[in-house]
Amino acid sequence: MENHAKALPEDYYNAYNAMQKYLWNSGGVMDWQETIFVFNHIIDLLEEAAADGKRVKSYWQRRSSLL
Repeated sequence: MENHAKALPEDYYNAYNAMQKYLWNSGGVMDWQETIFVFNHIIDLLEEAAADGKRVKSYWQRRSSLL
């Protein structure tokens, strides 16, 4: 999983690290299976954003406004 994340462009990898840090510190992830699920989906979203040429900030602002 971490090797997959390290393959992201630098800005996206930094965003992944920030989200990972937040989730670990907030206690938002309960068990290892849930952790893998959540982080893999975050990586997938970041890969999609990079492939679409979306900047990290604009991509996450748009996604969070849908919630």
